[in-house]
Amino acid sequence: MAFFERVGNFAKGVADKTGDSVEISRINGDIRAQEKKIAASKADLGEFVWNLYKKNAELDESIVDICKLIQEDYDKISELEGQIAEIKEKQQERTALAGGVRCAKCGARIDKDARFCLECGAKVEEPAAAQRCAKCGAGMEADARFCPECGAKVEAAAAPVEEAKPKFCAECGTELEADARFCPECGAKAE
Repeated sequence: MAFFERVGNFAKGVADKTGDSVEISRINGDIRAQEKKIAASKADLGEFVWNLYKKNAELDESIVDICKLIQEDYDKISELEGQIAEIKEKQQERTALAGGVRCAKCGARIDKDARFCLECGAKVEEPAAAQRCAKCGAGMEADARFCPECGAKVEAAAAPVEEAKPKFCAECGTELEADARFCPECGAKAE
C-alpha cells in the first residue's frame, strides 16, 4: 500500500506544481495586459501634452524641451520626404529624356534600364528582344548596331531570338529568368 500512496503523493505534487505554473503564467499575462494599458495611457498623455505645445499653451520648460526635440524629428522627416520627392522627380526627368516606358501595373514612367517601378515596386517586364548578341547573348532591338550589354558590334547575321524554355529552381520551383545564376526566392544556385 505504501507504494501506491507514494505514487499518489507524487502525482498530487506534480499536479500542484503544474497548477502553480499555469497560475503564474496567467498572472504574468495579466501583468502584461496592465503594462500595455499603462503604455497606451502614457501615449495618450504624450499626445495630450504635444497638442498643448502646438497650441502654445504654458508648459514646464522640460516638457517644452522634449517637444522641441520631437518637432526637430518631424522637420527631419519632412526634409527626408523632400529628398525622396526630388529623387523621384529627377528619375522621371531622366525617364522622359531616355525614352522610358510605362509601368504595366500603375502607369508611371519608368527609366528604360530600370528593373522595378519606383512608384509601385512592380517588376519591369523586358520587351521581347528581336535578336541576341552573338558574344554575350543579351537581347537587342532589331536595328541595334552594338550590344547594349557588352558593346560588341552586331554582325550582319546576329543570332535570331529563340523562344527559351522556362527555367525553374530545383529547390523551391520558382520560375527563373533565362540568365539567372541564383534563385531570387531561396538563393539556391541555378542549374
